[in-house]
Amino acid sequence: MPEDGKIKPYTDGADMWRDNVERYGIITARVISLNYLNLQAENPNPEERLFCEELRGAMLTAPNTAHVPSYLWNKRIAELNNEVETFDASMKAYHQCAEHIDEAIHATVFCSGDSDCHYDLALIALVDQHGLERVDIVLKCAVLYDLTGRYPAEQRDWARDFKKPEHFGNFGIRTRPAVLAGLVDELRRQEVKMEHEAPKTQGSEVSEVKPLIQFIDSDYQELFKIPDGDKIRITYPTGDGREPVERACRFQGEHHFHLEKNETLHICQFAEKMERIGARYEPVNQLQDIQLVPFTAGVGEDKFYGHNREDGHTCAGSLHGNFGNSGDRFSTSWRELENGLYNGEIQSELQSVVYALRQDLLKDRDSMLAYCQTHPGAKLLDGKAFSGEDYATYGFKLETGTRQYFVNCFAHGKDSRFSVYAYADKPTLSLEKTQAQPSNDKPSVLKEIRESRSTPKAPAKPKPERDKPKKKNQPEH
Repeated sequence: MPEDGKIKPYTDGADMWRDNVERYGIITARVISLNYLNLQAENPNPEERLFCEELRGAMLTAPNTAHVPSYLWNKRIAELNNEVETFDASMKAYHQCAEHIDEAIHATVFCSGDSDCHYDLALIALVDQHGLERVDIVLKCAVLYDLTGRYPAEQRDWARDFKKPEHFGNFGIRTRPAVLAGLVDELRRQEVKMEHEAPKTQGSEVSEVKPLIQFIDSDYQELFKIPDGDKIRITYPTGDGREPVERACRFQGEHHFHLEKNETLHICQFAEKMERIGARYEPVNQLQDIQLVPFTAGVGEDKFYGHNREDGHTCAGSLHGNFGNSGDRFSTSWRELENGLYNGEIQSELQSVVYALRQDLLKDRDSMLAYCQTHPGAKLLDGKAFSGEDYATYGFKLETGTRQYFVNCFAHGKDSRFSVYAYADKPTLSLEKTQAQPSNDKPSVLKEIRESRSTPKAPAKPKPERDKPKKKNQPEH
């Protein structure tokens, strides 16, 4: 807006944006544009609405630093890990954000024509330019850096949640604490609002199924998957100087994700980076004390597959996978039943179940075959008796605190594969365990497999000849 208070005629909204950027800089231009859009929000004029859309489009496509990673480590660690360029770019962005905070607060007064600071406009402009995470860090550092107690106690408590690196100061913010405290309050209000508006599962509400982010090693071997928004834990090697950290991940496409306080990465790029510095990564959400129970001999394949039919179709879907030709790969596909039972809670827990099983039982083909061979009581179908072919299927029941999962292992040499059936709620049918397993002492996956590998295999007993059973109908799911 020109100093004389008159509106300059513009050909379109993009022209207004370019002029304001040239005259006042990008942050003041954002504040002026946001204020103009607010004033014209109820204007029904088609030409004005088109003008506002053009202005909004120019703002969205303007250059910003939100993509620059918020690097928190000092320069020594950056040098050790060949990340000096990332360190320098991040520190430059922090200082620029601090400069823009001063400018945005001044701009709200300038564009409104009164003496009040419109912190809502300032915050939106700053977040659009730098991202919420960087604005949050810079403001918390400003509060923590002040040793005079000029910020309210609740703001100091809020800022202490951030473990400020030693080399971080207030990044040169010049705005007085009495004024800056207003922007801090606005940020805190918006964070609380976002937390309350986030999707939650309460009562009959159903959590949303999210895209899955795949994590691999540098050889493109799948390690695990997590739903969009979940966190991973990164543990750095001894002597690195960094404590383990937890970072939220956001889905950015089949092969990319955004790592909190970092940048958007290709899944292989991330794997190679972690391998280069010797860091380990794993999902934060993990299940403890998983209970895996073999089916009793004689229950049969019909009983295993018919479980969902007898209990009101509680099966939400099934995960099917194999170990590839080499036996050490891991490839899966999900088949959802069209009954509306599959939701975000089951999706999240299923990934945790698979991760737990992959530590031993489903680690590779040999691990699965070894486990099945030491649990003959879990055999659902003997291929030799059924069709004369050398294969067998084994069934296991896995319980968490809220649900049951049924694991079907098809043991047939290089063609071995598995399926995991997820149930929306615990079925009422009680399936007994083998006589060797006391009903009140369910073995964990880790314990059973380790014992199976250390226990000598007993020679197979000759089986009596029996009539070839009739071929069973394919189960429904």
